[in-house]
Amino acid sequence: MTGSSANIPLYRPIRVLIWTTIGPLACTLISLGYTMATFRTLGEAVYNQALINAILLPLALSIPLFLFVSVKLCELAEANETLGRMAATDELTSCLNRAALIALIEDDLAQNAARHHYGAFLVLDVDNFKYVNDRFGHHVGDQALTLIAQTLRKAVRRGDMVGRLGGEEFGIFLPGIDLRSARMVAERVRQAIAETEFYPDGEQHRLTVSIGGIMCDNRARFEDLFARADRHLYAAKKAGRNRVAFADPMNISEHMQHQSALPPSG
Repeated sequence: MTGSSANIPLYRPIRVLIWTTIGPLACTLISLGYTMATFRTLGEAVYNQALINAILLPLALSIPLFLFVSVKLCELAEANETLGRMAATDELTSCLNRAALIALIEDDLAQNAARHHYGAFLVLDVDNFKYVNDRFGHHVGDQALTLIAQTLRKAVRRGDMVGRLGGEEFGIFLPGIDLRSARMVAERVRQAIAETEFYPDGEQHRLTVSIGGIMCDNRARFEDLFARADRHLYAAKKAGRNRVAFADPMNISEHMQHQSALPPSG
């Protein structure tokens, strides 16, 4: 929670202004109504003074009170949003964590079931990542994962979901995409990682990923999507790494995309 109203995001002051206006106005109207009903018979001088008091006192007391409460409510909302983001975010890479990615994928599939407009799911694994940890240390391995995550977010489309499944494995959900476009995104991601500059301890090291992809259908659940995509990831690894293996939804047999890529590192 922030310490002052100065830290409230720019879209929140309107809410503060609304409550600081409506609250005192309502208090003043109630005070006026009560005063008019109670003091009308006590003479004009007393009645007029009572009306003035009925306006000034509620405003003097309620404006600071409603301002304070409104600011605190906004700060509480901001803190709750921050906690929500933290709960859904992988601490190292700032991608979605596994639980958040699963929830968003299954929610998207459920919402789009009636329209038969599903998407694709990609599983990525960093090639020879153990060598990075063993050769340069785990702190460099963390740097590599952070760099890869940044590259993934730049390489996908707006609205695509990028999450860290664990270790050096990432998942990408591409909602509402056809097979041809999904292959293109997967290849763009693979190429973007392969072209990333990485110099641990001043020494150049080429990072690559292998990618397994699967098209979703109306029966899809995350565990099934993951298991099927993971099989194609294994096929990409077996074929030489730094490759994309994608399954056609009408044919579960493996379809390899062969690129004119450089040989896999390691």
